[in-house]
Amino acid sequence: MKSKIILAALTLCCLLCFGACAQKEGIVGSWETKAASLGSSENQPTDNRVIFRFEADLTGKETQIVNGTSHERDFTYTLSDGILRISFDGDSVWEFPCVLDGSRLVLTQNHQNVIYERTS
Repeated sequence: MKSKIILAALTLCCLLCFGACAQKEGIVGSWETKAASLGSSENQPTDNRVIFRFEADLTGKETQIVNGTSHERDFTYTLSDGILRISFDGDSVWEFPCVLDGSRLVLTQNHQNVIYERTS
């Protein structure tokens, strides 16, 4: 009886771990949208864009390219229950409801959905 309980507990732990890894690995890579800054997607010149690079170790880099000038900042992140939480250089945590859909990452930013396309 004890072995069945232990086996069930181990199985549950493995399923939870695999689920968390699959969600994290799903976002790992580079994502890009045409916009000047977070939460901004309308009426922007086409050469302005935001690129997020998510690493497997829960760190990343945001690159904003505005009028030909590139600005970068590092961040840490978590992704759970459909909420992406990003902390830029130890500042307060930004929370974005998100949906991963194949090569698209949809973040709700400033009450609007912003679509990021996977670039790598």
